[in-house]
Amino acid sequence: MEKSNSFNKSQNTNFDIKSLQSLIQEWDQAIQQSKEDKYQLEKQVPNLIYLLQIFEKAVEEEEKYKSDFPICNLFKESDQSLEENSHSNIFRFLLDPNEKHLLGLSLIEKILSYFKSDDASRILNIIKKEYIENKRVLYVRTEVSGSESRIDIEFRGSSFLVWIENKTKSDETLKGTRYQTFREWDDLLERAEILNIDPLNVFAIFLTPSGLKPSREKFRSLSYYDISRFLWEISSSEGLKEEIKWTLRQYSEYIDLTV
Repeated sequence: MEKSNSFNKSQNTNFDIKSLQSLIQEWDQAIQQSKEDKYQLEKQVPNLIYLLQIFEKAVEEEEKYKSDFPICNLFKESDQSLEENSHSNIFRFLLDPNEKHLLGLSLIEKILSYFKSDDASRILNIIKKEYIENKRVLYVRTEVSGSESRIDIEFRGSSFLVWIENKTKSDETLKGTRYQTFREWDDLLERAEILNIDPLNVFAIFLTPSGLKPSREKFRSLSYYDISRFLWEISSSEGLKEEIKWTLRQYSEYIDLTV
């Protein structure tokens, strides 16, 4: 790509991440050497200008992209913030591959891939297999009760079980000497046994605004920021209906502003 000392807004700038990283490294090296060789620093000035051009183009593209969506956000126009149960109901809807949004497994795939662990990968593969074979065996429910607790969201199939404890404001509850995630983990294993699901194929998530660490280490922490980012990424997928794309972005923005 040709480098230029003046920015032409009509220029079709390609966003090559590796080239951008290389330019940044060259500039950093030039700064380090500047005290010894001023000429080396001067040589990198065109690269700096080129770097600024890329950032200016990125800002321009972002503003154009935002202009394609309505300014009004109905989530933000609400007088009150959504309560925890309302968020859980929205997550249930977005996670359910049998709903009419046609998102398939997009959100659960983003969530489980985020953890980068063998057990999360294994369960995701099971979910994909069951979805391909018969997605009707996949269920997403809210407010599922156990012997000692009640989980906010349950995603299950014939051979896996995923629980999500959703917290928007409060911390874990303490019952006697046992914190909530300890009670929920026992209930999760008990439910897996009832459903004849291998205990190795269960997964538990502790969702909070800032990604707080749960008391029971078997639960994996996840933040609302992560959820917001996942939704925004999904909204950029090809083939989505405009109303779904718009809704995902509005909800993502609402999370960032209120949770």
